[in-house]
Amino acid sequence: MIDNTPPSSAIVTAPAAGAFAGGTVTLAGNAADSASGVGQMVFKINGTVVGTTSGSPASLDWDSTSIPDGPATVTLEAMDVAGNGPTVSAGRTFVVDNNPPAVTLDTPGAASSGTVVLSTTTSSDTIQVTFERSPAGAANWSTIAVDNTAPFSASFDTSLLADGLYDLRALASDGSTAGASNVRTTRIDNTLPTGSITTPIAGATVGGTSVTLAASACGQRLRRLHRAVPRRRRPSGDGLVDSVDDRLGRDHDAKRDAHDRRDRHRRRRQLVHDARRADHRRRNTAQRDARRSGHTALRHGHAVGRIPDADTARVSFQVSPAGAATWTTVANDETPPTPYSGAFDSTTVADGVYDLRAIALRRFRQRLRTECRCLPAHR
Repeated sequence: MIDNTPPSSAIVTAPAAGAFAGGTVTLAGNAADSASGVGQMVFKINGTVVGTTSGSPASLDWDSTSIPDGPATVTLEAMDVAGNGPTVSAGRTFVVDNNPPAVTLDTPGAASSGTVVLSTTTSSDTIQVTFERSPAGAANWSTIAVDNTAPFSASFDTSLLADGLYDLRALASDGSTAGASNVRTTRIDNTLPTGSITTPIAGATVGGTSVTLAASACGQRLRRLHRAVPRRRRPSGDGLVDSVDDRLGRDHDAKRDAHDRRDRHRRRRQLVHDARRADHRRRNTAQRDARRSGHTALRHGHAVGRIPDADTARVSFQVSPAGAATWTTVANDETPPTPYSGAFDSTTVADGVYDLRAIALRRFRQRLRTECRCLPAHR
């Protein structure tokens, strides 16, 4: 038989186009020759021969770890028994993936509050990142969010969790394998700090250019106590709450709130009255002390039964004419631990009765106003 015609066709049948493959990969194909028949079949990856076989259909195993991860193109070259050819197939591209994608979870900070944005740094083959959380050290992971678009990030609402230490991690996938990031530990703290003014004492008379202000801060949570109002069900058994009992409960709460407002107003008026009397008695002594030293430093004990809050970043001291609630910051203290203090130049305000308060500011800029102290001041 005379055969001078190469094989009429050559086709790659495996792996599938666009597939992810790793480890040992099966390469397969077929060819056609109507004369002498199909002879040698040569498989190439990215133009390099990786295996040779005979006849059609043909297949062989190939070690994909021999090339780096990424796209790879396989082709098949067919010869006939008479040695005609080769007939070259169209290339088929697939993805070699023997290594998981690299992912690093950026630090959310030592402490977190409110909604926190979690972000990552990933390798170029990453197509999806899953963000997870767990109580610190428990390895009990729960999904926070899944992002399929680079750059991969997620919003983490910490208010849905109880305060405490939590571990965070990110899982990156390239479609075939997945890799885990480093674990980040953060303290979730959505509880406002509390504080109280310790110096000067209520009703004290101050003067001079450097009046010492002091406050303590603590992280104990304040809880409001609610009085339970009994509820009854309608005799009809329809399951609705009796509106009469509800109105009685609301009326009781309104009366109690009104009584509390009147009581606070009475105490404030008494405090102002006492402060004015104290001012009259102490004016001469305070003026003499101010002239001698140029300043007055008042201290009164220290906070008792308070636990310092490590999250308190600054305490600001503010002054206002008594009852006016027009506050002006006169001092700041950013040097914990408690008690916090500051110097107040009382010569910058007119003689009279003033309210003092302290603002405890946390690292997340959450703040809680402390109680006011009312005192007379003079130059």
